[in-house]
Amino acid sequence: MKSVFIILSFVFLVCLGCKHSKKTKSADPFYSKGNLFDRLNIPLIKPYKLIKVNDTEWRLELQTTSLLTLSIDNVQGVDTVARKIMIYFKGGTEVNNIQYNELWFIIDPASLSERSFNSYDGFNNALKKINIDKVNFRKPDMLLQ
Repeated sequence: MKSVFIILSFVFLVCLGCKHSKKTKSADPFYSKGNLFDRLNIPLIKPYKLIKVNDTEWRLELQTTSLLTLSIDNVQGVDTVARKIMIYFKGGTEVNNIQYNELWFIIDPASLSERSFNSYDGFNNALKKINIDKVNFRKPDMLLQ
């Protein structure tokens, strides 16, 4: 009787251990991997993530060259709605060879579409076309809390 109990306990523990290991293998490393080069990062929707480049600046690396820039620097606000990423930028950058002080972005990770808008009205009209009524921009530092 004692040996049956020990064998059943062993089988139960082995099954429990196998089930746990399957769960950890299915986690996407994009969302669970540590920070790159000791820089704090916030995964948004794969493959996009915010990277803290210094005490006050957050950057979003772009995946295409359609805007003729490699990243969105000085990210001031971010939101994700309906599998889209919305970014508010302020602080001076060049997009499509034109210097801007303030821009809004809509990024569709599924199609790698990256669009910029130099007016809030243009941004808002584009949101309505993709059935997004409201964006709640949050500062990247607030996402860490």
